[in-house]
Formats: sequence, structure tokens, C-alpha cells
Amino acid sequence: MNTMKIFEIIDDDNNLSIGTLLYYKKAKDFYIELVETLDEWTAPLLLTAYVKHGIYTIPRDISKLWVCERIIPSNRQNIGSILTTHKLKAYDEMKFLELSEGRCSQDSLYIKKIDSLPEYVHNRNLQNLTDLYL
Repeated sequence: MNTMKIFEIIDDDNNLSIGTLLYYKKAKDFYIELVETLDEWTAPLLLTAYVKHGIYTIPRDISKLWVCERIIPSNRQNIGSILTTHKLKAYDEMKFLELSEGRCSQDSLYIKKIDSLPEYVHNRNLQNLTDLYL
């Protein structure tokens, strides 16, 4: 069983890959790895402070917050009918993110599923994370 989903995060306005979203299925954890060519002006607003300080591996809680900003909230008034419409048995952040392609009205970012980790992610020390979730 594949334990991780990998998505490229793309800025549609600038046709620019800004990073990678990693989703560990077993733990239901999200992590964002940003490309190091971003600066405070090209980084997503929520992540600007990290980039400004040279941090390109975004903590789990902030990565999840970025995801949650892009999906229907679990406390939405008509969540039951939304789940039914999309043939979902329960609220699932990852499924809603995939349904929307990670798009939101606040920016021009979207996600695209990819099959393997980009080289820049390989070059970072993610071995400890990978070992935890495999």
C-alpha cells in the first residue's frame, strides 16, 4: 500500500512550481516543502514569514492550516449534503483537497498529483519523516 501522496504546488498566474505537498495517509499529516528560489513576494501569504527566514520545510501544523484554508470546513452548515453529493461517507480533508485541486479564491495556486519526490525534496533531510510513517 502506498503510504504517501505527493502533489506539486503550482502558481497558475506565473506558471511556476512553488513547492511540494506531502500527505502521509496513515497519520493523516500534511507537510509542505517549498522551492528555495521563492522569496517573501513569491511565497504564499501564510508561508511568507518562513521563506523570509530561509525556512523552506513548513511545519506540520502550518502545512495543515494551508490545506484547511483551501477546503470546505467540517462545520459547514450543509456538510451532510456536500458529502452525499461527492459520495463521501465521512469528512476527509485530503479528498476535498483533491476534489478542488487545492484551488481557493484567495490566490492562483493549485495542486497536481505527481508520482515521485522532486530532487530538491530528496536533497533535504526527510529520511526521519519517511521512517516515521512507513
